Amino acid sequence: MLWKVWRSIVSACMLKGLSLDESLDIDSLARTVEDDDIPIPVFHAVVNRVQADRGGIDVRLDATVCVQWTGAVLLQFRSEGAGPVAVIDFLRNWRDQLPEPWRENATLDALKGKYTQPSKDTIQFEQSEEIPDQTGSLLAQLKMTGPQSRKWHEKFRSARR
Repeated sequence: MLWKVWRSIVSACMLKGLSLDESLDIDSLARTVEDDDIPIPVFHAVVNRVQADRGGIDVRLDATVCVQWTGAVLLQFRSEGAGPVAVIDFLRNWRDQLPEPWRENATLDALKGKYTQPSKDTIQFEQSEEIPDQTGSLLAQLKMTGPQSRKWHEKFRSARR
């Protein structure tokens, strides 16, 4: 889910002609991302995780945090059910999802503690508390509040009788 959100953010920026390393209008970006069936609260959670400055409509993404986070999320996504991934393929795919100025920072050193290397040519996601727990609890909250909050009128129907 998180990898889908990131790819949607990258696509939305490209569609609007924006660069990820400049100020972004989050409300406008949220409307574009929503077309990809990304829940807005999940989008905001991802942006809050990787933004450099807090508050305001326009935000800047923190390049260092963003590079580390996207690398960890991509590795988790690629490792799920598939096991170890080729290091060369992983690095190439990771760098392809980042703006040009950030690509040089996409190295295995940026992911220290988030991976294991079963062999010198493969890499595998090391389960951590950071990524799965935040996502799982956020998705659980969305499932609990999603359909119920849309049917507010049904709660008041019985009171009118």
